[in-house]
Amino acid sequence: MKDQDDLTGSAHSLTGNPPVHTVNLRGPDGERRLPADIVREDLLPLATTAWVMFQGEDLGDPPAYAIDLLRRLEPLQYRWVAPVGPAFLQNSTLVDLAGKSGCRALVLDGGKLSAQYLTTESAVTPESLHQLVSPLRALASQGVPTIVHFVFGYDSDDEGVFERTVRFCLDARIGLPYFSLLTPVEGTSLFTTLECEERLLQKSRSHYDGAHAVFRPRLMTPEALENGLHWVQQQVYSREAIWKRTFAWKGAAIRNLLANYEQRQQLAHAPRGTYTPAMQLLRQLSQPIPVQEQASFVSTLKDAVGETRRQVCGALLRTRAIRNEPLKALTLCLEGVLDTGGANEVLQRIHQALRAGHQKIVLDLKGLEHISPTVVTNFLEENAQALVALRDRVTFRHLRSVLDAVKTNLGGVLPNAELFDLVPEEA
Repeated sequence: MKDQDDLTGSAHSLTGNPPVHTVNLRGPDGERRLPADIVREDLLPLATTAWVMFQGEDLGDPPAYAIDLLRRLEPLQYRWVAPVGPAFLQNSTLVDLAGKSGCRALVLDGGKLSAQYLTTESAVTPESLHQLVSPLRALASQGVPTIVHFVFGYDSDDEGVFERTVRFCLDARIGLPYFSLLTPVEGTSLFTTLECEERLLQKSRSHYDGAHAVFRPRLMTPEALENGLHWVQQQVYSREAIWKRTFAWKGAAIRNLLANYEQRQQLAHAPRGTYTPAMQLLRQLSQPIPVQEQASFVSTLKDAVGETRRQVCGALLRTRAIRNEPLKALTLCLEGVLDTGGANEVLQRIHQALRAGHQKIVLDLKGLEHISPTVVTNFLEENAQALVALRDRVTFRHLRSVLDAVKTNLGGVLPNAELFDLVPEEA
């Protein structure tokens, strides 16, 4: 009920608070209602100025159902809003029909977006992110704003989630983003789990408002969590950011702009957040590294036997940095293609993280797809002493599986094999 109330309030702010007619896409027994029945029974009796809110399920799954409904809505031109999921965004016909059929706003689940694209567990490629951002920008250009509620504080959130979320909101032109902190409700499994883990900080109901950290996050401090929330709100609701997200020649762009300024006014007296050194470090460590070598590369995948060498052009080494503040540990996930230049840059980033106070560095190689032979020859020989000196501070994940694949794909020979015997690997 609260989610529905939040949806109603957000949509009202974008549409001028007209009377609302709620239409359920599901029947009393849970069956999906036919689009023709919805139009005949719920919509045709309404005045042409009516505003409709669809509920009951995400519109767009299956796409054929949503296409049928929106094509029937197009000549009627009712103002409508509905929750949608990935299936809607991935269908260009639906994105196009949204603007033509009278859509005034689409509501997306910020939790799902974060879990798939923004948290530390999200192995996102530039291509997959573009596939999400592109339809959202297309909707914005048609004057169809999106409403997204992001929640911070999940166990997979480190301090990097704040900047990733800001960048996503601006790039995707999210029309009306909302932000809050994860707040466990007494009696839920989340509350019970946090209580058993002794992570609850207080049970005072006055602080259970989504703006206060009421438990200890797994990867950052409660103070960092609250600071990140305030910093995100400042960045997304700055004047420049508002115009970048809301400007469009079509649709209810003026109302969208006014709704954003209203939200900015509500945040005017909120505490100020700062861009912390930890956030800056995570951004620097997560910058992709261009592959410079032009030689052949060796696959790090066991099932690539017979296709072991491949010319890589325009490839990247992507690095995901995950920071565990309570443990003073940092994980660097390497994904893509590793050449000597990339290996040297990774070594520099390890030293940068150590200088920033991290006691332990973990290199996760699971995402590596190809590696230059010069990494296991020239790079190791030139940096052997430096690597040995780091063995008490740096450990690896998935190193042995990568080495086994490289050895197999090199014909059974692994150069400098004795050096790898000195490298510690996590169980």
